[in-house]
Amino acid sequence: MLTDKVIAWLQEDERKNIIVNGITFLQAKEVIENQASVQIRNLHGDFAYIGLTDDLMKIIYVYCIEEDGFRRIKRARLASNIEAAAFFAALAKGEK
Repeated sequence: MLTDKVIAWLQEDERKNIIVNGITFLQAKEVIENQASVQIRNLHGDFAYIGLTDDLMKIIYVYCIEEDGFRRIKRARLASNIEAAAFFAALAKGEK
């Protein structure tokens, strides 16, 4: 697992995400927990992950915030071509 924090989400956030991006937060959680995923932290302390779902069918970008001692998934979408290429490049180099 890439995080030692509990991973959570709001049902309303997931519902909106499914409508807009067609990605469930269970799929997003798979990416966060996948050891091969790449974790990106920004200046605001938020986290993003890029990685594969457990079925290896989708490369997903997941955006989370740190909240009350856990990571809350805010949105998840298919990774762009540039993000997917960066993910595979990092994977090839053994970076995380």
